[in-house]
Amino acid sequence: MVFKTKFDSRKLMELAIDVMRQSVSEPRKDGKASPKVGTVLVKPDGTVETACRGELRHGDRAKFTLLERKNRGNKLDGSILFAAQSHAPSRTPRCDSLPER
Repeated sequence: MVFKTKFDSRKLMELAIDVMRQSVSEPRKDGKASPKVGTVLVKPDGTVETACRGELRHGDRAKFTLLERKNRGNKLDGSILFAAQSHAPSRTPRCDSLPER
């Protein structure tokens, strides 16, 4: 899939980190802090959408919010998803192409 507009993957990853910082912690019985997660979806037409953990409801994951709540029923073929997680220091930031659904 060829994007109609160019995008800067570094800036989009930085945006995912900024969105991650907006995550809403949910109350947990074990007393542990909830992970902070931010996602950025770039569609082939250049449209950019974001979501963070707990943005719409406590406990909702960022990818779930972005893909299933904000884009339910939308074709996302060829879109690219950027994700940043606060609790995964050993992992590198992720950038994935979405499979057809």
